[in-house]
Amino acid sequence: MKRLNDRAFHILQTEVRRCLDSDAIGQVQIELALRRLEKLRSQLGTPATEAELKEAIFDLLPNFNPKVFHQAAKANRPPSNFWFGLKLGTFAIALSTGGIWLANRPIPWIRYSVMEVAPFLLTPSYMAMDHDYRQAIALVEQSDQLVNNSTAFEDLNLGTQKVKAAQKHLDQLPAWFLGHYPGDYCRWARCSWRFTIDEFKSARQEIARMEAKLFQEKNAQTRFEQTEQALGEAIRVIRDGATGQTRTSAIADWRSAIDALNQLPSSTLAGRLAQNKLAATERDFREMVGFQADSDRNSRLIEVAEIIASAAKQNTKKEPMSVIQLEQVQDSWENAIAKLKQIQLNDPDYVQAQNRIVEYEQSLNTIEERIQHEKDSIQAYDIAERMTANLISTADPKNVDRTYVLGELRRIIVQLDKVKPNTTVYGKAETMRVSAEKRMK
Repeated sequence: MKRLNDRAFHILQTEVRRCLDSDAIGQVQIELALRRLEKLRSQLGTPATEAELKEAIFDLLPNFNPKVFHQAAKANRPPSNFWFGLKLGTFAIALSTGGIWLANRPIPWIRYSVMEVAPFLLTPSYMAMDHDYRQAIALVEQSDQLVNNSTAFEDLNLGTQKVKAAQKHLDQLPAWFLGHYPGDYCRWARCSWRFTIDEFKSARQEIARMEAKLFQEKNAQTRFEQTEQALGEAIRVIRDGATGQTRTSAIADWRSAIDALNQLPSSTLAGRLAQNKLAATERDFREMVGFQADSDRNSRLIEVAEIIASAAKQNTKKEPMSVIQLEQVQDSWENAIAKLKQIQLNDPDYVQAQNRIVEYEQSLNTIEERIQHEKDSIQAYDIAERMTANLISTADPKNVDRTYVLGELRRIIVQLDKVKPNTTVYGKAETMRVSAEKRMK
């Protein structure tokens, strides 16, 4: 070991040159001082002390800074064994930690090899797996209670967090390593390792089911909250005394909200809350707008019936009308009557509706009578036409039996008398009657 190491030499050399710059001493003293330091630097032995350094150059450089001797002596001391041991220990610990970290990497061929040779090195993995296993099982159970037995939307929010946490712990478990029982670790930690591949799959399936249910619950919650908002706005408009189209729109929104609440799945929390809310909502609807809503509905029914009846009256002005045309008018009257019959006995418009029903039924009876007249007239005309054709085909021009011909003509006229006026065959029947009467003369 050198008596003066390089670091201490450079500290002293710097101060010597500073003394030269101060012009307090000459170049010769400087050169001599540096030679003495070089000599100490080249000698082997125990490190020079502060006193030895001062003795070497202080007689040549009396203005040399004493503090520099102390700094140089400190830098010239050999490294302590303690610090060397500390560095060596730190390196060993870092190396061991790196080895354990590598041994515990979730790489099958590394993990299996370590397990066969030095299973105790896998203690960190077993501890982590044990922790993730316990946390996963606990969180799955908590999630199941929060999701499947929820009583408020806050339960679902907390359940969502628990499901995510359980999924995270399950993801930390190496499925390919779960089947290996950590005997040494469990004897030391007194753990009961029951987490098998089947249980791992079952937990994952349970998490997947809860995620699907949470998705359904979230959709139902969104619809429930939107419906509640629309319902609240409709109620506010009605309570503020809105009139006209604004009130009508609010009533329609209220009805739509009731329908939306009815459509929420009963298996969801939102659906159960909606069912509890429906009774009060429908009661309030009946109390606040039920009477007017029914009145508006009845007015619309009466108005629609009048439109249908007016069209039917307009169509019956055409004369004559075929059976098909008459049946179409018949359907119109029946439709108008059906609209009016939707008005209930306890409705205020019931009497007005019944008066119109009586009027419309009279018109319906008239149409039904015309339909029957049309059918009977067509049938009578067809018979008279066949009788006429038969008479013409059987009569012998060379030997006319006048008595027989007159009898047949009278029978034809009797059939033609059955044809009613204002029917589609009445004109043709009259023409046939005139012809028959002429032949009888």
